[in-house]
Amino acid sequence: MQYFFIILFLVLLPSNILFAQLSQNTDNLFLSLEDPEITNIQRINILNELAFVLRHSNQDTSRFFANKAIELSQNIDYKEGKATSYVSLGLIENKEGNTEAAITFLNEALKIRKELGLSPQIASVYNNLGLLYTKMQEFEIAEDSYKNALNAIRDNNYTKVASICRNNLGQLYIMSERYFDAIQTLEEDIKILSEVNNEILLGRRYSTLGSVLELVYDDVSAEKSFIKALNIYKKLNDSTSVAGELFLLGNFYFNQKKYIKSTNYYNNALHYNKFLDIEEIIDIKNKKAAAHLELNQIIEAKKLYNELYHFYDTLYSKNEKTTTFSKSLDTEYRINSIEANSKDLLKSITHNYLYWLALLILALIQLITVLYFKRKMLN
Repeated sequence: MQYFFIILFLVLLPSNILFAQLSQNTDNLFLSLEDPEITNIQRINILNELAFVLRHSNQDTSRFFANKAIELSQNIDYKEGKATSYVSLGLIENKEGNTEAAITFLNEALKIRKELGLSPQIASVYNNLGLLYTKMQEFEIAEDSYKNALNAIRDNNYTKVASICRNNLGQLYIMSERYFDAIQTLEEDIKILSEVNNEILLGRRYSTLGSVLELVYDDVSAEKSFIKALNIYKKLNDSTSVAGELFLLGNFYFNQKKYIKSTNYYNNALHYNKFLDIEEIIDIKNKKAAAHLELNQIIEAKKLYNELYHFYDTLYSKNEKTTTFSKSLDTEYRINSIEANSKDLLKSITHNYLYWLALLILALIQLITVLYFKRKMLN
């Protein structure tokens, strides 16, 4: 069979690794390679799709598919198939930490796509280059890459691709502490997303914008952005994003020293606990306990810290014993601090009570003495 060598290659891989990673869709793509009626271009596209899907979970298999797609593309002079394969190889090299090789493959893909004049595909390569250069902290080159991506699709209606590029450019500005540039970029994106009614991306942009506005101390605008994001997520019934945004708002009010409001938002976030992972729940409870401490609500704080103590003792594996132990000690220290502060507070109250009682008794004695001598003088 024409693709027997692919089946053999896959069989030789550890089955518990490979098949756990392949989704049903990926399985279907793989089986479709044996269809004798598909064209060579369709076969190359399937190989490229498999390479792209597996780039995170199994780089060796992904690289195999990409290289096979290049070989077939060269045989029939299918340039876009070859360019797509180069993109996958670039992403694989990036995943494995080979940055220079990744840039080389992406530039090869860019060269071909420029020859073909494929605007959204050109923008996609520039966007990936921007991500790579951002990772390398080559911020100027990364900025140019994102702007080149936006220029490539400036006159076309590729809103989602452009939005992703603008968001990455905004993240770059945040990393390089150019907060006002980030705000301007995010606001431009929000305007366009509002016009096309893309609420999924719109919620994310409002959330990011809120975080940046908070960094520049525009708290009123930051609060409005967070709440807009929350309302969008609620409208979309996106429970996971609702929980995350409630946590962000809790942190926002905590930083504003509005501790009652922050605990309310933390409580609301915990109502969505089935959409949160354990680490997120722990983070929320930690912040909520800190807010209770600021409000001198010792009992509530101690209850939460005790819960966290048991979380740390039971949650982690033996390999994470050091982390667990340090977190447990930290939580135990907080509990002991709370108990010590409570005892100190009780001693202070008792001491003050006795002090004022003694003063009252002395005042009464003085009053009785004065009354006694006045009465004696009258007699």
